[in-house]
Amino acid sequence: MLDQVIDQRCDDLYRAAETQDAPGFLATLQDLWERTEDSDPATADAALVRLCGLFDRLPPGLGARLAVMGGAMVENGADPAPLVDPVVAGLCDALERSAEFARAWRAVTDRCLPEPGPEDQVVLGAARVLSGPFGLPGRLGLGRRLPFARALDLAVGWAIAEDWSAAATTVLQRSAAIRADLSRRPRLAAAVAALGDDRPDLWCLPRLLAVLDDEPLIVLHRPDRAGVRADDRRDRGQLPALHAAGARPERARAADHPPPLLGRGGHGRAS
Repeated sequence: MLDQVIDQRCDDLYRAAETQDAPGFLATLQDLWERTEDSDPATADAALVRLCGLFDRLPPGLGARLAVMGGAMVENGADPAPLVDPVVAGLCDALERSAEFARAWRAVTDRCLPEPGPEDQVVLGAARVLSGPFGLPGRLGLGRRLPFARALDLAVGWAIAEDWSAAATTVLQRSAAIRADLSRRPRLAAAVAALGDDRPDLWCLPRLLAVLDDEPLIVLHRPDRAGVRADDRRDRGQLPALHAAGARPERARAADHPPPLLGRGGHGRAS
């Protein structure tokens, strides 16, 4: 059961979301964080469940701030389960808008992509480049301009992707089970790939998605045209020794490594 004051602050957040009171929402969110920072796990879990009901009621910018707080609560020991779906969905939206922002930016100007930041003037300035006469005149055909509302939407996505990424990284790194049950993984992987090298500040996302959990890992040794399969973390912990042995199957067996997946000669030859 929630502490009465914490429960009241959650009610205040819902009212601020309903009335679109962004300053009031952020002030209450800060107050709630101070009240839950040192709370017991049961209180933190209950508060996070209530907070997760807010995501569908918030614009992306406020949702990103809520996601950051939720991630901080998970870092402090709250159960990440209720946060997974809304945070990954918000991250996918922000990444997809970021990729579209980068394409639209290059269509109207030769300037470098702007540094992402939450400041209003930065976001508005980027939106005006996409919608107004601030790009190179020779490339500003009417068809390349965006309506200001759409340009602002993309600029906001570009600005808040880092906040969504921080929250999602906190949640997804908690356990292999969370990553295995991630229904939006294909969408997230596609969004990360579409952004390419345009956001080096989000370097952790492709690395996180590349983590092997239950997938088999196959180490190939080209000179011997053979390989060794490591099926679990116990096997993978032996990979440094495997590497030192030159990944040769006969040496791997001598070092008590898994048997070779591909033998030399005959039907099992590696290509």
